[in-house]
Amino acid sequence: MTTPATRMNHVRRSLIRRIVDAAPSGSVHLGLGEIRLPLHPLLRQAAERALAAADLFYTPNAGLPQLRSAIAARYGLDAEGVCVTVGAAEGLYAALTAYIGPGDRVLLPTPAYPAYETIICMAGGMCEPFPLLPDDAFRLDTDVLAQRLPGAKALVLCNPSNPLSTRLDSVAVQRLAALCEQHGVLLLADEIYRDLWLHSVGESFIAHGGNVLVVGGLSKSHALTGWRLGWVVGTPELVAPVIDAHQYICTCAPALSQRVALFALSEEGRAVGEEIRRRLALNMDMLLEGLRGLPLEPLPPDASPYVWCRALIPNAHARLLEAGVITIPGDAFGMAGDWLRISCGVPEADLREGLRRMAHFFEKKVKT
Repeated sequence: MTTPATRMNHVRRSLIRRIVDAAPSGSVHLGLGEIRLPLHPLLRQAAERALAAADLFYTPNAGLPQLRSAIAARYGLDAEGVCVTVGAAEGLYAALTAYIGPGDRVLLPTPAYPAYETIICMAGGMCEPFPLLPDDAFRLDTDVLAQRLPGAKALVLCNPSNPLSTRLDSVAVQRLAALCEQHGVLLLADEIYRDLWLHSVGESFIAHGGNVLVVGGLSKSHALTGWRLGWVVGTPELVAPVIDAHQYICTCAPALSQRVALFALSEEGRAVGEEIRRRLALNMDMLLEGLRGLPLEPLPPDASPYVWCRALIPNAHARLLEAGVITIPGDAFGMAGDWLRISCGVPEADLREGLRRMAHFFEKKVKT
């Protein structure tokens, strides 16, 4: 008799997805990390042109040569150091499975996007959380982290952070890259939110050290989540194993999405991204203003679309769901206690309605 294959206990739907899937119909969606804005007309036109003009077969595994060159130009790199991926998520998976094996220690500042730990475990690695402390405004202390680096295989971090929306300054970026170089530790930096800056754009890790892989993409900057277009960049030598892993994971990124990305990375396409960035910045102002007077204390953000809040009432996530508003509790990111991630990456009307429901709910609860 055959027996069912044993399930990997560390692989299951994330708490984020379970919350969203179970939410009541009609809830205002401030939960998923998706920029839920309509497809920009210029991007739609670029897709229509590509459909009319191109044979959309497999592309080279690492991506269209002209797209690899356009991505490389963003970072001042050689095009051979670019792998075009099926979104940033597949880029993370390809990079981690290319470099992490059984027993490898991987450091992960937390709270963090939950996919990192799961992928590390799927690759056989040992995820070692590095807690960021609320009493220190979740600041990453590079001196403390330096003590943990010896013997580690990799450091994975998101900058700007999901869920915190804070970013490391240039001094911290340079010091972390130098420390990883010194200890022979791979630094895998997820920079998918870098283009959604609020006050100034942060520095990329890619300019510092040869032991750095950077993951990016267009899902956030151009609201192209469903088009699944991302990349991994680094030195050609460091990216080569990622391309090998990527080949076996999915062959290549979608040909249509790659051709739309060529437009998105052009001068006209970058202007579209800037328009989206400004729109999200206005949404962030609206969200922060709407939280004033509510029992939610936001951590000042450096980027959109998230606000990370300390809830001054217990079970805030569940209670807000009573009001018809989906938010994500801190334990989805490895953070115990009453913390929430709230997204402003939605149409303005949805954000206004969510804030109205929250204000009405808390006002009613206070009166009763």
